[in-house]
Amino acid sequence: MQQVFYTVYKIILEKKFIILTDFEGKIVWDKYKSCPPFRYSPIGITFLIAGKIVGMETFEVLMTRVGLYFLTVLFGLAIHGAIILPLLYFIMTRRNPYTFLRGILEAMATAFGTSSR
Repeated sequence: MQQVFYTVYKIILEKKFIILTDFEGKIVWDKYKSCPPFRYSPIGITFLIAGKIVGMETFEVLMTRVGLYFLTVLFGLAIHGAIILPLLYFIMTRRNPYTFLRGILEAMATAFGTSSR
């Protein structure tokens, strides 16, 4: 066990990661301070997106593409949540997944309704 901790510690020292703890006491790896590409990538991505927006002929084309992307994502999530996940649940447990979902519906509604973020 000590060998594992020693190896991890050595990797941390070699990579020069900065170890911090958050307010809950968990260890957080601060890659933004130890690796410049992580630090500057949001700026680069912003300019890439801005360049694409400026290069468009009309605003309608942009909104059409964003709308179609939005519908594609919603359709994919609907298929995943209504078909794929219940099918996997049924294969693993041989029980009706929709009965299970009906049972936790009240708890989920309470969780979403009292979310603090």
